[in-house]
Amino acid sequence: MRRLTSPQQARELPLDGSLLDRLHSELVEQPFGSAEEAITFWQQEEVCLWWLEQSDDFDLCQAVDPQISQLLNCPEFVIPLDESWRLALTIITDSGGGHYLLFPLGLDDRLDRLTDLS
Repeated sequence: MRRLTSPQQARELPLDGSLLDRLHSELVEQPFGSAEEAITFWQQEEVCLWWLEQSDDFDLCQAVDPQISQLLNCPEFVIPLDESWRLALTIITDSGGGHYLLFPLGLDDRLDRLTDLS
């Protein structure tokens, strides 16, 4: 499990290039249009992205940070990034700030059920 506090950090994840491109599009291009606007918004609204790997223990991840449970219980949407990765978002502020959860299918049944929302 890793917590990212800037959309630029997502480019550093050890993921396939096409998956990183799609993630960048969802985090930066579609909602903001530019990296500068995205970075400013993430800082002002304390947006973060939780990245879960196949080897992570989901129950332990929830114990470490309860925000992950909020993502599980009330996501605004869940986007399929490719055949095995999903991106969920929950909005936590009136101005649109929120938390993302990037997770692989098969990590936990509770996460897999979120894919029904996509």
